[in-house]
Amino acid sequence: MLLIIAANQLIYAAIVPVIFFHAGFSEDSYKVLESKDDTSEIHIAGQDPDADLYGWRAGKNEKRILLYFGGDSVDTSKWLEEVYQYSDSSFFEPFTLLTVDYPTFGKSRGIISESKFYRTAERLYNYAIEKYPDAKIYAMGYSIGASAALQLSTNVSLDGLILVAPMYDGTTMYFPRGSLLHDTFEQIATVQMQNDEYAKNSYSNCLVIASKTDRMTKLDDINALCDLFQTKPDIFILEACGHGEYWKQSDTYSAVTNYFDAETIE
Repeated sequence: MLLIIAANQLIYAAIVPVIFFHAGFSEDSYKVLESKDDTSEIHIAGQDPDADLYGWRAGKNEKRILLYFGGDSVDTSKWLEEVYQYSDSSFFEPFTLLTVDYPTFGKSRGIISESKFYRTAERLYNYAIEKYPDAKIYAMGYSIGASAALQLSTNVSLDGLILVAPMYDGTTMYFPRGSLLHDTFEQIATVQMQNDEYAKNSYSNCLVIASKTDRMTKLDDINALCDLFQTKPDIFILEACGHGEYWKQSDTYSAVTNYFDAETIE
């Protein structure tokens, strides 16, 4: 029995890091958002229809634009409906939020890959600076989306960065950081999510939100990631929050709101 369990764990660890878990289209959530006066759909056209990206705009403060990059398995419609359900009505007052689905997520077309995942972040950033050329631009990412936000911060000039439950790299979810299996697999994994390398080159004003009880992105790994920044981020720690529960916690919204409260607009 122990051999069977070990074999199952090995197969799981070997397969999961090389794929993305595609999120379906949450039609009911889409309809809820479509009916809201303060939320509107955005569309970023690609060179062909299979490269079109779809997502949402929420909020009215166009002096600050917050780009949000979501986690795996949940499309932007379902996530944003959850935000409206669990956050205070004033959550969007400090900024205008822009978010789009990765290819194959939600209504976005195309085939997902790590390079297209990062390209999605760049395309949303370019959309933002074209629409709001005089605004401050911030990025916020959750789970794998933290990798998109962090990688973007190494390539463009952001005014701030928020990472919610970031991975140290793509393999630490399956093998302990620094172990032989981790170091070996990290070299051959199709999806690497090298946050540790991106962190060394990130200069953005950064807030990291983590949890003591998140078993997927562990606090020790997040602290190690933060130590790699040239200026160590502020870390806000939730006492008890599973990996999929951050946007159901009032403290998550408070931490984001307080971050913007501390920022000044010239």
